[in-house]
Amino acid sequence: MENFYTQNCKEIMKKKRKAAVFVTSQDWDDNIVTTGDWLEEFELFEMELEFYNKMFQKVFVLIVRKSQKEDFKTLKEKISHLIQKVQLFKQKAHAHMQNINQFMQQNQNIKESQIIKERLNLEHDLQHFEKDLREFKKHLFKFTDQIVDNEKVLRFLKK
Repeated sequence: MENFYTQNCKEIMKKKRKAAVFVTSQDWDDNIVTTGDWLEEFELFEMELEFYNKMFQKVFVLIVRKSQKEDFKTLKEKISHLIQKVQLFKQKAHAHMQNINQFMQQNQNIKESQIIKERLNLEHDLQHFEKDLREFKKHLFKFTDQIVDNEKVLRFLKK
């Protein structure tokens, strides 16, 4: 008699196996194209995060409350962390693309299972990164609304 936890674990393992089969059934050229698309996405993520970083430099002057300064510091650290993650993803994606190319040239040092594992890890990491980026944006937009309100108050006080 299996318990709920054991049944769910088996289901999760089945899903992972299906994902691996899906990757192996793809054409290797399609894997290269997809990895190239990821590299383009990573470039866009990096540009977007650099934009937020520059925006933060300009917004700092408008911060008036101590709690906002703490939020600013937290968001600034999160931007730096996300930028580092993107740079790491770019390195991993380049390495993955090289491994696919070597495998296609029938390099004996590169195994199909290694490429599949890399691919699944990249997909998993990318999903988590996108989730983290969405959460960051939610906090950023909320924080920005507070700063805009500060600016309105400051303008009113200057009049």
